[in-house]
Amino acid sequence: MEITFNNPHFLFFLLSIPLLVISHFFTMVYLKRRAFKFANIEAIKRVTGGEKASFRNTIFLTRNIGVLILRIIVLLFLIFSAAGTTLWLNRLTSDFDVVVAVDASSSMLADDFSPNRLGAAKEAAADFIGKLGSRTSIGVISFAGTSFIEQSMTNSFDNALDSVDKIQIRRVGGTDVGGAIIEATNLFLGPGQANKARVLVLLTDGQSNVGSPVEEAISYAKTNQVKIYTVGVATQEGGRFLRVEGISTVDEKSLTQIAAATGGQYFRADSNQKLSDTFNDILSSSRQKTPIALSHFMLLIALVLLFSEWGLISTKFRSIP
Repeated sequence: MEITFNNPHFLFFLLSIPLLVISHFFTMVYLKRRAFKFANIEAIKRVTGGEKASFRNTIFLTRNIGVLILRIIVLLFLIFSAAGTTLWLNRLTSDFDVVVAVDASSSMLADDFSPNRLGAAKEAAADFIGKLGSRTSIGVISFAGTSFIEQSMTNSFDNALDSVDKIQIRRVGGTDVGGAIIEATNLFLGPGQANKARVLVLLTDGQSNVGSPVEEAISYAKTNQVKIYTVGVATQEGGRFLRVEGISTVDEKSLTQIAAATGGQYFRADSNQKLSDTFNDILSSSRQKTPIALSHFMLLIALVLLFSEWGLISTKFRSIP
């Protein structure tokens, strides 16, 4: 369980709580002096309950600490509501949004998959998208030395499948895994996005050697509640690529670290069938961090308590001049 805030700058208003406390006790002192100045003991007794009431009790009605606590609670709920408080629970769900990030560097042309690594990855990704729930929003990016948004978040499976089919090798040197994670995370944060569990499926055959540091990308994904499933697309033997034998292998250590740090899982796909099975395993791993927006609930509580406070100070805790 974890709590985040969509508008954390509103939390600075927590500094107003000491001012509320000070103003409360300052008001008590003022009312006490006014009560002594204009006191009519017999009249006060009649107003506050007859013989059982006392002038001493009347003076200290406004000192009731319960009113102060109630006001502090109201202020806290209003501040946390404005801050966009969200509770994240790790629970079973099939209701999540997903971004598929496909490595489109030149090494994905290796022939240890049929027809090559990129072709196999696209085929498996398309099959995966076809099995997602109808309420799922899907985004697609490709990456090499930099990242490219192939499809922003959409509920149209046809658009998502079309964008996967159009992914081509990018002639931008290197593999920027960190940049791909950051770009994918930003898709989840785009305008109009529902506050749902966020899953990133990252397919690559190499190691991050350019662009954003992977550690910073992991931190950014964790802050925004993105769970990452990493898929290593390469066989142990490697494949032929541009007449080069034994191309670079998957950096399993880094991919395992990325997945573990975000609550996801690393998969080694060393065949077309294993790649397809990997996506099925991701679908079955349905325990995701799901958000519960608390802002409206907190605002409702604040309003109820506020009306209660008004009622109290107008009746039981009213001050008598």
